[in-house]
Amino acid sequence: MIIGGRYIYYFFLFLLICLSLFFDFRKNSEKKKMILYYLLVFVLSIFAGTRVGWSDQEAYVWVYDMIPPLPAFLCGGAFTQFRMEYLFVLFNSVLKCFSDNPLIMFLSFAFITVALDLYAFKKYSPYFILTVVFFYATHYFSGVMVAMRTGIAMAFVLFGMSYLVNKNDLKFFIVILVACFFHISSIFVLFGYLLYRLKLSTKTLFFLLVGAFILGAFTPIANLLFSHFIQFKGSSMLLDNGLNYLSDERFGYAAGVLRPTMLKQLVICLLSLKYRDFLMQKLKYFNVLFVFYCASTMWRFIFNDIALFASRCGILLSVGEPVIIVSLLMLFKPNQRTLVAILFALFALGSFYLNSITFGCPPYMSILFGGTYWRDW
Repeated sequence: MIIGGRYIYYFFLFLLICLSLFFDFRKNSEKKKMILYYLLVFVLSIFAGTRVGWSDQEAYVWVYDMIPPLPAFLCGGAFTQFRMEYLFVLFNSVLKCFSDNPLIMFLSFAFITVALDLYAFKKYSPYFILTVVFFYATHYFSGVMVAMRTGIAMAFVLFGMSYLVNKNDLKFFIVILVACFFHISSIFVLFGYLLYRLKLSTKTLFFLLVGAFILGAFTPIANLLFSHFIQFKGSSMLLDNGLNYLSDERFGYAAGVLRPTMLKQLVICLLSLKYRDFLMQKLKYFNVLFVFYCASTMWRFIFNDIALFASRCGILLSVGEPVIIVSLLMLFKPNQRTLVAILFALFALGSFYLNSITFGCPPYMSILFGGTYWRDW
């Protein structure tokens, strides 16, 4: 049962974060805010960085074992033998100078990812703790606990969006380049950048969403692209990796346009569209997060016939979802927001429960309490 045994640790941490919600509805000094920020970063990073038993972990442990320390790597290492992005390999070769234990890798990536995500939430969101609640219910598991490279790329993308609002496109592109060197699919974030720079009206965004839904329902675009790029197999290690994933029936199945996750995004988009002008006036960063989120929804619809391609790129564009949902709290009067925030937290709990069942997350085990990596079994 998903709420029994070691599964209860997931829900215990969720409730622990929810208990901090009262900080959102009182005036706090900057010192208290920073203490709370560092505390949440520490707890969420330790919880994710010390966990064991996830399917992707085997591959990461194997790669970390294979990567030599930086001096030896610079003397004759080759990125291609690890079949992973350059900065990921290089960063781990630095960590290897300090320890052969892969725990240092998982903890380092967890701390960097969580710190960047929560820093951005503190900057973008009107209610920081409630945003962390929704982050924990959604992207925390897919982006920090499991898909480590995707998670750190998502964090850089989220962090970089502020540069667009402040009209510093060069810094944004530098951040996206860094994200690409952790996960190459970050390049598709430029689709969101294009939509944002076009300064599309609310009406245009609505018709684009409807058009993407119709196009995705009747045209297998991802498979058409896949059949075209298959002829270039062998020309690039990263391209080969992508093609191998897409041709694997475990990842390349058709998602369809009516999956709950995709419909949830559509509902959030339509609701936010209705109040877009109001929320743009209230929140400096709402529009950039929202346009990228619309881009994510369009992407998932258009390329739904290959699930991995739709979700892997779509999730990078949807990094602002926790902020967008929490921003809707601004639609209520100040004296109503505390009660509505509790209802939002209950909704997040329901989403977390459904995601846990759908995702099939294993019972929580930690290296700190007797858990071992797969090579030790």
